[in-house]
Amino acid sequence: MAAIEDTVDTSLRALVIVESDSGGSTFITWSYPSLSPILTKIITKRTSPSPPSPTFSKYKDNWIYISSSPGSGRVESFSLAIVTDQFNPEKFFALLSLMATEYASSLSPVPLLRCYLDVYTDSNAKIEQVEAEPLTFSSQTFDSSRSHLLVESLLDLSRSFADSLWLLWSALLMKKRIVVLSSDVSALQSFIRALPLFVLHRQDWSLLRPFVNLDVQEEVEDLESAGVYVAGFTDVHIRQKEYLFDVLVDLDSQTIQPSKQATDDFIETPFHTDFSSFLKQALTNETISHQKIVKAFKVKNTALFAKLESLKVSEGDAPAAISYASFAAQELPSHVERFLYAVASAEGMTNVGGSRSN
Repeated sequence: MAAIEDTVDTSLRALVIVESDSGGSTFITWSYPSLSPILTKIITKRTSPSPPSPTFSKYKDNWIYISSSPGSGRVESFSLAIVTDQFNPEKFFALLSLMATEYASSLSPVPLLRCYLDVYTDSNAKIEQVEAEPLTFSSQTFDSSRSHLLVESLLDLSRSFADSLWLLWSALLMKKRIVVLSSDVSALQSFIRALPLFVLHRQDWSLLRPFVNLDVQEEVEDLESAGVYVAGFTDVHIRQKEYLFDVLVDLDSQTIQPSKQATDDFIETPFHTDFSSFLKQALTNETISHQKIVKAFKVKNTALFAKLESLKVSEGDAPAAISYASFAAQELPSHVERFLYAVASAEGMTNVGGSRSN
């Protein structure tokens, strides 16, 4: 017999129906359970107008997946949203697709609620269809721990930004704030989803804020409280909000630019030059693939961490760690020290009280 935890899916937090009428009004018509005012505000904003492609976003510890479809009769279009604590776009878009098929024919929340509760209690759902095979869903089909392997955009972005990709690599290693701007939501989310693969050893997708509304104050405040993030915007006014980012990636113009206040953190070092050369050589390999480029980044990170390990020193009774004293005998340029210390700090390899002597 399967264990209880294997047969339930408690990652689900809410199911929401949003409808748009012919007059252009968009409003939430049903949710289970009831939503907080801020989630109501965010989901309504995300679906007005209905997004042309599925979107996923994050507010605090809530992942929000939204899929829109044409309606009929009084309903011009509708969107279904799932709120969950889990990052797994393939899983929840598959569930939304199943639900959307049912809702398009019935415009009733009853079968959707039944489907939601079936997944919550049994990890499975089935919707019967007239003169067609039933639609089925099983949570066990989707492994959240390996969802990163489904990202195929890392190779494409490596090719598009080869000359300046060291800026992104460096920003992610140092746990800097990254903002990505694009007029195309689908391209934006595909790009952002790939970025944690630069630092795959951390296995951290919680830093992602794939789609943020700049004009929703609560979302901006959530971003600021996060401290470290990769956030996506479609509003070009984010360019003027340099206090929100250390690095700005503009997908439309294919540029990566540090903010003015972060310029000193992004002075190119021999480590960055080596990374760029390594990347260019890898991209000339005809057999290069998504999996191979992920592995290549892991190799470069491992080599950098090994260098940092060799620089650890002991101070008193404290465990060996990186401090600015570690660099004294190396006679390194100050910008190299700055980069190495920032990476070491991000990896938890520094003395808390370490300080520069110059």
